[in-house]
Amino acid sequence: MVADAITRYIASIQIDILTEIEVLLDNPVIYLVVLVGLLLLGEKRQMKRLKIAVAMGIALFMALLVNVGMAVDRPCADIDGALCPILFSFPSIHCTMAFILMISFTNKKLFPAYMLFALFIAFSRLNLGVHVFRDVVGALIIALLAYNVTYIAWKRWKCG
Repeated sequence: MVADAITRYIASIQIDILTEIEVLLDNPVIYLVVLVGLLLLGEKRQMKRLKIAVAMGIALFMALLVNVGMAVDRPCADIDGALCPILFSFPSIHCTMAFILMISFTNKKLFPAYMLFALFIAFSRLNLGVHVFRDVVGALIIALLAYNVTYIAWKRWKCG
């Protein structure tokens, strides 16, 4: 697979401590714990937490549907000996979840921290060579759609 210029540039950056953090966050269980922790730290209202969790669930469902439906091979799939995740490449599930969290905090003081987290996750997926830039963009689009679907459904549910 031929990577775009953005992907090639980010993949060329080699900083040991970043790679160690990226590999740690690549683990789905650790990543889930981090996401839940960030949700609980950033939002104190139970109903808002629930709304974000629903948005994350919808986003995950949408992303998995597209991921399996399109079955785009990962850039690491052609590399012998590479630690390549099981699912397909498009869209990035890690990025989808990070973007949902970021979007959920758009109107909060902590938004810059959540944006930096989402950008770091996007960077990490490219830097590890498990995604290309289009996978990150696809994740952002799915996160936006999922959050808006959740927002509309939540509003209708709350208003009766």
